[in-house]
Amino acid sequence: MSIKHPFWSFLLLIYALPKILLVMMGLWFAAMMSVPIMRWTFEGVAILWGVYLTTLLQATVVITVLVLDWKWKRTLVSVGFVVVGTIVAEIIGTKTGLLFGQYHYTGLLQPQILDVPILIGFAWLMLLPITWGMAYATRFQSRLALSLYAGIAMTAWDLYLDPQMTSWDLWKWDHVGTFNYFGIPLHNFLGWFVVAGLITWIINPPKLTSFPCLLIYSCVWMMQFIGQFVFWGQMLVAIFGFMGMGSVLLFTILSRTRESTV
Repeated sequence: MSIKHPFWSFLLLIYALPKILLVMMGLWFAAMMSVPIMRWTFEGVAILWGVYLTTLLQATVVITVLVLDWKWKRTLVSVGFVVVGTIVAEIIGTKTGLLFGQYHYTGLLQPQILDVPILIGFAWLMLLPITWGMAYATRFQSRLALSLYAGIAMTAWDLYLDPQMTSWDLWKWDHVGTFNYFGIPLHNFLGWFVVAGLITWIINPPKLTSFPCLLIYSCVWMMQFIGQFVFWGQMLVAIFGFMGMGSVLLFTILSRTRESTV
């Protein structure tokens, strides 16, 4: 088989990644795979601690990606704005219902600020910057295009996320409405699009290397599908999430520029 074959080229791109990034991704993968196994022994406690561990590890992977391209100063400013900005958005959302519908967090995730878990800011962080690097893989790289792309890519991920987290009783909607997505009001997805797009517009992120971001987004896409289809009993959610995030990936690959490192 020629080394120019796409499979070998893909492996070479992974091998060329900085070793610190590969180590952090390995720890994140191990944590993701351990949650279903630990659940068989420790039941609900394993899920809760699995959420903490996988969120923080994935956020660390993302911070590593940013530092490798932007160094520390720009990374810390952007990370701080994402975490604080999304917590503020969630506080507004829970208090007014304007962004995501009428919902509330349960007491399982601690600590909390004004009834919003601090971990939620890191949950946004663990994928939002990745969508910036993916956007830079396309030919659409204006500030507006980056913001729209981030909004769509994050909303696609939420097709997996919210049904899974509500089934684990981490947060709940008080009013679902007649038309909903597995118990999630459709209003919520517009809120995801707006918040992700607005934060991206404000930060106006500089260029990121595309391949690590595409790799991380692809891993989330596949691991969420396998987890929800095989382990968590949400087969239809898994299918819709697979199609949503998969469509974003397909668009990115088909619209990539020759200059991008993909």
